Amino acid sequence: MQKLYKQCLSDSNIRKAIKMQLSVSGSKTPGPDGICKGNVPEESKIITEVKKRLRGYKRVCSRKVNISKKNGTRTLTILNLYDRIAQQCVYQILDPRVDDKFSKHSYGFRPGQSTKTCCSRLANVISSSTVDYYTVEVDFNKCFDNIPLDKSLDLLRELGIKDTQFIKCIKRLMWVDKDYDGIGLGQGTILGPLLANVYLNKLDEYMESNYFLNGEHKARKRDYIRNSWRWFNWLEEQGKKISCKYYRYADDFIIICYSREEQELIYKNLVNFINSNFTITINESKTKLCCNEPISFLGYKIRKSKSVIISPDEPEEIIQELKKFKLNNLREGREFLAWARGVINYYDICSNMSYIIDKMNLRLYKRSNKRHAHLKKLANTDKYYLNGSKRDRLEIDLWGLRKSSKKSIKDYCMNSWWLIEREKISITVENGYNIYTWNLYTRQKGLDVITGERLDIYNMVIHHVKSIENGGTNSLDNLILVNRETHKLIHNNKECNYKKIKRYRKLL
Repeated sequence: MQKLYKQCLSDSNIRKAIKMQLSVSGSKTPGPDGICKGNVPEESKIITEVKKRLRGYKRVCSRKVNISKKNGTRTLTILNLYDRIAQQCVYQILDPRVDDKFSKHSYGFRPGQSTKTCCSRLANVISSSTVDYYTVEVDFNKCFDNIPLDKSLDLLRELGIKDTQFIKCIKRLMWVDKDYDGIGLGQGTILGPLLANVYLNKLDEYMESNYFLNGEHKARKRDYIRNSWRWFNWLEEQGKKISCKYYRYADDFIIICYSREEQELIYKNLVNFINSNFTITINESKTKLCCNEPISFLGYKIRKSKSVIISPDEPEEIIQELKKFKLNNLREGREFLAWARGVINYYDICSNMSYIIDKMNLRLYKRSNKRHAHLKKLANTDKYYLNGSKRDRLEIDLWGLRKSSKKSIKDYCMNSWWLIEREKISITVENGYNIYTWNLYTRQKGLDVITGERLDIYNMVIHHVKSIENGGTNSLDNLILVNRETHKLIHNNKECNYKKIKRYRKLL
């Protein structure tokens, strides 16, 4: 695979990387230079800066951010926007050439694979098991922080990446700090997860070469439970592989086998292999050898009763996190909806998501009762209504927050902001008179009375039906809420043809 470095430096590849990086949510996070999606320069300047980093004319710069986790803190590496685009350029050339050589039992940070696919296949194995199953749940101790960069680059050469300039470019981009000593792949970088998969691919090759991972031997059909030791000794004498199931997601992996003897032997051989071939060590506090117990893996809990049940590993933590949202203003409401979308998208394969969503809806309902004491809720629905009125005031279906939904967080905020907002939002009209918009918004059912579109609470203005110059007043009967675009059409004939403006004015 020669000339990869020239492909990486091509303008088309850099433009594709720019488009990719500016479309992700991480582009809003500024690096040490303060540049983010909001103040990005011209494309020609970005291409020039990215090429300087790919050629090694400028050093990669980063900052460290510590985030809290269950057992301590995790250090994330935040790169400059130009450095992220440069790593994306390398990733687009490298990933298609090495991904096909990875094991099918590896699910982490790969296109078309996710935590959901990994846990779904794990649950299928457990559900189809008719005998006792024994699990080996293994976790590495600070895996990303202990992987040597040079070793990962050497393994890249074994996978067929022979372009020396291209490999040197990867090394320059991963040398993110002056104090860096070549040990560790920064979490938060784009190339870090890919290089970690290259390093841990040796573990996948070991499991595939020493164990039978694709099914069960035909001889297993005999009475295995009663003659387990005979079967086990026969396998060793014949030099045949033990059959088991193996799933790895980044530095977390799990092995499922069907006897205590196999479980102990696999774990013993695995520890010896890791200690002799890797610089990383096994985290014994998170490593478990279990039998028929619920499996905690990647934030999910998988247990078998009459059928297999997948649930969040620690739902109490989700409920405690939910209680932290006070929902006192619209900004907190947007944060709550963004958090709720993340939880629902991650756990939507779980069996008990209705319980968590009910808790979220209950939180909104309690907040609405504080804000509007006259508001009531229909039983077993998400609809709210006023006392003595048959008209539904709000329909919040939090299942619609999933990625497959066309509704955005902004749409949900526009539907529910008057439930969340404690202080009424005020808009200043032309003569400096402030008026509260809540009465107008609810009177208009949250719609622009001219176009019938949903009002954008961040882009709406007050319009006088009869202007003050012609004797109009600032009373509520003389005011309506419209979007800014509609307001321009009403007051400026150049914005649209005359017939359309005339039709709008007739509506007024």
